[in-house]
Amino acid sequence: MAKSYLIVIATPKTEEEFKPLFETNGLSVYKKHPNCKVKIHYENKTGLSELYNSYITEAYKDSRIVFIHDDVILDDQFVLEKLDKAHEKWNVVGLAGAKNFKFQKPAMWHLMADLEDGVNHLTGFVAHRLNDGRLITNFYGVGNQRVALIDGLFMSIDVETLLEKNARFDNRFNFHFYDIAFCLNCVMDGVSIGVGEPIFVTHLSMGQPDNNFFLLQELFLREYFPKWDRFRKMRLQA
Repeated sequence: MAKSYLIVIATPKTEEEFKPLFETNGLSVYKKHPNCKVKIHYENKTGLSELYNSYITEAYKDSRIVFIHDDVILDDQFVLEKLDKAHEKWNVVGLAGAKNFKFQKPAMWHLMADLEDGVNHLTGFVAHRLNDGRLITNFYGVGNQRVALIDGLFMSIDVETLLEKNARFDNRFNFHFYDIAFCLNCVMDGVSIGVGEPIFVTHLSMGQPDNNFFLLQELFLREYFPKWDRFRKMRLQA
C-alpha cells in the first residue's frame, strides 16, 4: 500500500499575502491529490526544528512528510511519484546535497562539500529566480545518490523510520543550520539520506546568510564537529 504524503509549509506571511504564491506554486494541485494533504502555517513564529519535530511525533507511521520552504514553487507534476521511487532507497530525500564534506566557515552545505581532493561531492540541482527576474539553474552533480547532507528547502521524510531511529531536528536551530544538524543526526542514527531523480522546483531565494547565521554558526560547529569527528572514527574502526 502506497504511503500518504503531507506537505508542510511555514510562512511569516498572512493567508492573504501567501494566497497568490499558493495559486501559482503547484500546491493547489497537490491539495486536491487523493494521496496528499497540504498544511500551511500562516504568520508562523515557531522555529522550523520545533515545528517539524511536532509533525514527526504526531504523524501516522504510514505517512511521509514533505517540508518545503515558503518561497519554493513546485514546477513538477510528478513530485509524489518521484518521491515514492526515491524512498525505495532512502528514508530522507532532498533535491540537492553533498556526499561528503568537511567542517569549515562559512558552514553552508554546498561550501563544506567543496573538498580539496579533486572530486565533486555535490549532487542534484535547483533553479533559482533572482531579484531582477532572471532564472538560473545550479546543477550540482548527477542525482540518484546517497548523501550526508541535503538542502532544507525541500525535505521528504519517512515518519516510521525516524520514529524507530529516534532521529529528530535540533530545536536549538530555528532556521539556520536546522537542516544540516538534522542530516548529521540522521546519519549518526542510521537514517539514510539521498537525492533521487530530478524534481523540478524554482527557489525564489539564493539563501544568503544574515547576522543570525553567523551567531548560530558558532553553536553548530561547537556542538556538531566533536560528535561527527567521533562518529567518523568509530565508523573507520568498525
